[in-house]
Amino acid sequence: MEPSTKRIKLDSSHSTDTTSFQIKSILSDELLKTIDTVDVYTMSINDSKNTSEIMLEVNRLLPVPNLQHLKRIKKKDMILCPVKDVANFLKEDEAFFERVRHILPDTVPKKSVDETVKWLLDLSSESSSNKSILSEYLRAKGFKEEMTEKLTTNVTLSPVPSIQPKLRWQYSIATEQWPCKFHLNKQLENLYSHNVFNENEKNFHIQFMELSLFISSNANDKSVGVIVDPRNKHIVAVGETRIDLHPLMHCSMVLIDMVARSQNGGAWRELDISTDHIDDDSFNHNGIDSDIRTLIGTQFSVKFGAQKPSSVAAPTLLQTNDSTSADNLSKYGPYLCTGYDVYLTDEPCIMCAMALVHSRARRIFFHRPNANGALKTLTKLHTIKALNHHYEVYQIS
Repeated sequence: MEPSTKRIKLDSSHSTDTTSFQIKSILSDELLKTIDTVDVYTMSINDSKNTSEIMLEVNRLLPVPNLQHLKRIKKKDMILCPVKDVANFLKEDEAFFERVRHILPDTVPKKSVDETVKWLLDLSSESSSNKSILSEYLRAKGFKEEMTEKLTTNVTLSPVPSIQPKLRWQYSIATEQWPCKFHLNKQLENLYSHNVFNENEKNFHIQFMELSLFISSNANDKSVGVIVDPRNKHIVAVGETRIDLHPLMHCSMVLIDMVARSQNGGAWRELDISTDHIDDDSFNHNGIDSDIRTLIGTQFSVKFGAQKPSSVAAPTLLQTNDSTSADNLSKYGPYLCTGYDVYLTDEPCIMCAMALVHSRARRIFFHRPNANGALKTLTKLHTIKALNHHYEVYQIS
């Protein structure tokens, strides 16, 4: 008996059951934990009349460029400098190290710089040596004796947030340690709360993941990927793992090659792709195997085809930036995976994740984690700040 077909129209007005799948953002680890602290020397200002004078001198001679996210003063307490700054100065200035060695008690390890630095970084706030070390450091930095005495009268060690908090919950904890700057980022807050998409958008993304899993179930459960142009909701390309043909033919690599075919390119001609000629002046259908297109049509009502490359020369990378990429996609036509959403049945490996970076994909949605996965399991490649392109990553499961 033939199974009944269920045709689902993938558009923003369609509603479907979303109880089985949820969409969760995959974020940088720094957004998922409390802010680490760093120890700093702080002093108490006993006479508020001296605040301005002390503040001017401390800012001039003891700048703290790595702590610009913190306010210098909390009530009557002022940050002087991080303990690490003193430790680094011990390593850099031999004369300073020798002076410190002579003022420290015999119980302190001081045969070598490294030995003394380790002891210094392990100091407790009750250590009687704090004042002596800090006084010598302040003199070396150019403070006069009278000001040095003012700054070291009531010295203690305080843990303060090492970086600026990015989320409201991090700020709530950090500001209890020391007053710090915070700028609300609504997009980040929504990503953290997994509340980026409205219900129609959720349904849309979930249905495309269901479509990807449907193709996989009809391909011996191979890893499958589908690329969609979110502007017109067209399926641009479909690919599946073909390591039987070449060890590098992972799902995402094949998928990117299929996108290249839709732009009159493509490198892997050994892929046995059947693309029926479709008379369409507006869209290129070379990124989708005709058999897969027929299979999809048995269950889903979707549109196919990539926008054709424009005859107008696209600007070079030096002429583009993130704010104009959407406009450029509309004006010049597709360029690699710029502006496209990628739906993968399996988390991509490092090679594939990096290929998607170079292809400038917009968003990655994956279903199953992978032991070699690079977007959640082994690492979170998309959160590396040094990369010149970053896509958002979501898990639909």
